Amino acid sequence: TDNIGAIIPPVAKKVGKPLACAFMGVAEVAKGVDALVKGGIPNYSFPEDGINALAAATRLADMRNLGDRQYVEFKDCDKDKAAKIIADFLGDDQEKYLTQADCRELFECYKLPLLKSGVAKTAEEAASIVKGIGGAVVMKVMSLSLIHICRCRRLLTCRSRWSP
Repeated sequence: TDNIGAIIPPVAKKVGKPLACAFMGVAEVAKGVDALVKGGIPNYSFPEDGINALAAATRLADMRNLGDRQYVEFKDCDKDKAAKIIADFLGDDQEKYLTQADCRELFECYKLPLLKSGVAKTAEEAASIVKGIGGAVVMKVMSLSLIHICRCRRLLTCRSRWSP
């Protein structure tokens, strides 16, 4: 692999195509890997990793070739309300994290489409929200002491999950 590692970089430059190698091993391929890296050729521990890297590079190249992108101007937005929401939320802080629930009202200012949702503090409130949404729902419990997500298919399931 020492010789192969030294031969690949100049050949790759002549071909002009992206290349990734997978010299598997540690000590027995170290010199070959060093030659690859010095020649600008990435080496991956497993062939699958090399393939994934080349696939990601291809996707990136495709994204860069999207052509002219249009600037979308959102009309009928309430920018003043959005600015107030942000100012009120920040208070005297320079930086704060907005949770998903905190962002909802802000997104609505820009008429961004959002899924139906609600915040409940009791089983009855949760059941009412589920009934209003209809169909299957996903519940996200927001708590400092608990992280749990459950999928509820029926009102009774929702009710039973919220029961003490």
